[in-house]
Amino acid sequence: MAKLFIAGGTGLIGSELVRQAAGAGHDVTLLCRQVPVEGQRFVVADLGDPQSLPGRLPQERFDAVLYLAQAAEHNAFPDNAGPAVALNIASPVALCQWAVRTGCRQFIYASSGGICGPGGGPQQRIGEEWPRQGAANLSFYLSTKARCEELLLSFAPQLQLDFLRYFFVYGPGQRSAFLFPRLAQKVRAGQPIELAGGTGPLLNPIHATDAAALTLAALGTHGDAVTNVAGAEDTTLLDVIRGMEQAIGRAAVINATAGPAPVYLADTARMKRRLGWPRVPLAQGLPSALQALRL
Repeated sequence: MAKLFIAGGTGLIGSELVRQAAGAGHDVTLLCRQVPVEGQRFVVADLGDPQSLPGRLPQERFDAVLYLAQAAEHNAFPDNAGPAVALNIASPVALCQWAVRTGCRQFIYASSGGICGPGGGPQQRIGEEWPRQGAANLSFYLSTKARCEELLLSFAPQLQLDFLRYFFVYGPGQRSAFLFPRLAQKVRAGQPIELAGGTGPLLNPIHATDAAALTLAALGTHGDAVTNVAGAEDTTLLDVIRGMEQAIGRAAVINATAGPAPVYLADTARMKRRLGWPRVPLAQGLPSALQALRL
């Protein structure tokens, strides 16, 4: 069993990760802005204030630090620029410094498959070897994720780094700013949804339960620094919306737009070889996620 320090343990993936880690017998300490539920070990600190972290972090050795925190309202640029830099760059760097100083073995950083841009078609999946896009081709939020990966690589000689690039994670409790909750709200309200080519992007989404399990599977493993984390099923955004229609009981208003639909399919060969395979099918995971939204 491992001694884990988790930042972002109350988010979509993080809360499920904490549950699974505790169930597996791992010794878990959470970094939180406020005192969590009774019975959990914790450190109270604010990742939005990276300069305050050194004085609040415990001077003890952990086997792994898992950084799953992210700034809220990720699409709210420019208002979110400061929080995005603090939570996606400055605080991970500060925790990496602390991890090296205290003798930690492994640092896992929650990144995004979006930093590589769309693929070239169904036969050209986004692989881990794809270059990170420059700022001109990314949103500000995704650019902070890409730049943080580059900066953290400087710690590689002293620390095993794992960049887990998640692709379209969904599940109960997801914030309304993310893709699936936004779409569900539009279906419920009868608001039009624009889909390129009539189908929208091709993607392989993953349920938070699987994302957490595969993240835990990275503990103690060695190999390439980057691993895609995505679902086992290829689907279009239109098919996802059709599933939402059934769960909500209302037809979506779809506006087909010109141009080809982008492809955001992750190559999951490395994930399967190194971490395992997702277990929750979309047909099972989507209704439970929507039920939690109380639509």
